[in-house]
Amino acid sequence: MRPTSWAGKVAGLFSAIFAGMCLAAAFSYAGDKAGISQPLAGFSGLQLGLYEAGLEEFERHFRARDGLGPQFNENPCHSCQDEGGISQPLAGLSTQQLGLYEAGLEEFERRFRRQDGLGPQFNGNSCHFCHRQPSVGGSGPRYRSNFNFAHGSDLLELEGGPLLQVKAIRGEPRELIPAAATNFSLRKVPPLHGLGLAEAIPDSQIEAVATQNGGKSVLTEDGHMQRFGSQNQVVSLKQFVMGGFARELGITEDENPEISQSIENVLNFIRFLAPPLRGEINEDVLRGEEVFTQIGCADCHTPSFTTAPGPFTTASGEVVDVTAMQNKTIMPYSDFLLHDLGLGLDDGVPLHGGSSAEYRTIPLWGLRFRKNKLMHDARAANFRQMLLFHGGEAAVARDEAMSLPREDSQALEKFLKSL
Repeated sequence: MRPTSWAGKVAGLFSAIFAGMCLAAAFSYAGDKAGISQPLAGFSGLQLGLYEAGLEEFERHFRARDGLGPQFNENPCHSCQDEGGISQPLAGLSTQQLGLYEAGLEEFERRFRRQDGLGPQFNGNSCHFCHRQPSVGGSGPRYRSNFNFAHGSDLLELEGGPLLQVKAIRGEPRELIPAAATNFSLRKVPPLHGLGLAEAIPDSQIEAVATQNGGKSVLTEDGHMQRFGSQNQVVSLKQFVMGGFARELGITEDENPEISQSIENVLNFIRFLAPPLRGEINEDVLRGEEVFTQIGCADCHTPSFTTAPGPFTTASGEVVDVTAMQNKTIMPYSDFLLHDLGLGLDDGVPLHGGSSAEYRTIPLWGLRFRKNKLMHDARAANFRQMLLFHGGEAAVARDEAMSLPREDSQALEKFLKSL
């Protein structure tokens, strides 16, 4: 038999999980994959605490010392709740690479604490805290999105950097928006699926798209093309992970040298995370894709690229030699370039490389799991609003979309819902 102390712990665990589940919201609407997991509106501070405690236990990785097994199916509760198997490793990885992926997944879901270097100001205590909808490595709820601030066109690096941390270690002050900040911007947490393959696209292919259809590239000092972040302000996946640890968790290698291995583990998870599988493709979807191309959407949302045929060098100078990532045709529906989307989307906060109205073309793979809170700042509540908010370089395609015959408009929406 299990010792009584262990049984008591299990009772407490299930109480926490059950409380979190009971306090979760019912549903935003049938089929909503991006906004389901929210606490009920109107909770007290105590009830929100119960919800968060239950969520933490729901996502906890159990081990043998916790009583796991000896026979079991999964070690966290949420592993059985991955919608449609969205978060999967790339096909064809070696046994060693799969081990790196699994170690990275565990690190991605790890809850960092003060003794690990968390804080003093931070946004979440794990990578998964922000990237968890509809499954691990996905997007995140709006209220945990990125906030940026600027004074004129200069980021206020001396007043805490361009990202606002909304939490703090107990006893430490929370960060406040500087009084001198004149612009305030909300950015949606991006999904991470397929970004390793996106990094493997040769620069020359993206440059060819820019030459043919327009679009602005952002280059490093040594000429490598950046392709991550809402305005291509992030050099590489490695810089993205390092920036996440520093800005979202408040953890840097200077403060905790051991964190370099954690960064490497998370990088492996993201690099080996496969793109989401495509939904059903039928005649309506195929007609919708024809419309998508005819009205000009595919000029920026480039359907496909082919990854490098062999080892490639990232913009951070890393050499990546993974057979499973080589010579693969991928369907991101993005050109990974900046485009001016007009005054309506100009929030006055330019990040490195772009003006405040220029944004990277958001990849559309996995769009079927993001039914609302669309675009870089989550302003669009549905696909029609998403189209309406496009301006600037996309205004012609937007107007074409808005004037489509009903059957073509419905086919276009079905195509978008298949991605």
